[in-house]
Amino acid sequence: MSVSKKLMVGCLVFGICGQPLMAKTLRDIETVDTALFQLSLAYSIQKHCPSIKPRLLRALGFRNRIMSDARSHGFTDRQIEDHVDSKVEQARMQEMVDEHMLASGQVVGSSDGYCAIGATEMAQNTAAGRLLR
Repeated sequence: MSVSKKLMVGCLVFGICGQPLMAKTLRDIETVDTALFQLSLAYSIQKHCPSIKPRLLRALGFRNRIMSDARSHGFTDRQIEDHVDSKVEQARMQEMVDEHMLASGQVVGSSDGYCAIGATEMAQNTAAGRLLR
């Protein structure tokens, strides 16, 4: 049997043709991981800066796009929720936010620092900035 026939039989028997290869974790999908970081950054800014408020409807739409992207890579809603609720992933995202603060010359934990980062994110119209007002 030729190689192409073997592949076709494998596709038919195992149903694997046309299936997207699933990443091991959501962290492996760059678009999802980056979007989750942007969401985490916006959340941290609005939480620590009293003058910046969240755009809740935009955040909900952004969250839905992240979910849709993750689903398109084969993840279930439960797997996505487990990832987002994971203490390990939450700590990793907070570490990334802290690194972003330090790289921007701000003091981690400083209300003024979060406000400055928020103002910059909004002025630059980043994904995080669009989730804030």
